[in-house]
Amino acid sequence: MQKIPTSFTLLMLPILMLVLMGCPIGLDYSPAEPGSEKFNKKLIGTWRFEPTDESKEAEVMEFTFERVDDKTIKASVKERGEMYSLETDELLGYETEIDGLRVLFFKPDGEDKFYHYYYKLESDNTLIVGDISLLDGGTDAVVSNESLRAQIASSKSNPDFYKEPKTYKRVK
Repeated sequence: MQKIPTSFTLLMLPILMLVLMGCPIGLDYSPAEPGSEKFNKKLIGTWRFEPTDESKEAEVMEFTFERVDDKTIKASVKERGEMYSLETDELLGYETEIDGLRVLFFKPDGEDKFYHYYYKLESDNTLIVGDISLLDGGTDAVVSNESLRAQIASSKSNPDFYKEPKTYKRVK
């Protein structure tokens, strides 16, 4: 049996941890045409991550949503968490609904990928956000906007879809 070099193991371990921890993955497709649907105006404001027993850290600790127009928001990351992986703090955001699930999708400045999250406003001051996990066919099954919508719709019935949601409180 061949021994795996320590340097290779040390290089691959952080990459494996990112994959296993479910960090958002940029996809070439969005679940709706960007700017085709109105976004919830109650999202406008500054939001701060609220640690819980299950979730002590978030990729984004604080962010602001600003209105660009009725169908587009600008997300500005004010404080990054340790796992934040994008090169920019400015993203354009859009919203859609898939079988009752509210979905936000973002396109970072200078990037052609989209990042997808589900959300729920529990009150005007509490926002629950979670990564969208494609638990049916995975990213390999996403070959169009329609197939992404189908993957989200079929994955959301799996209890693992809602693992590790993050709670944010409005600060402004």
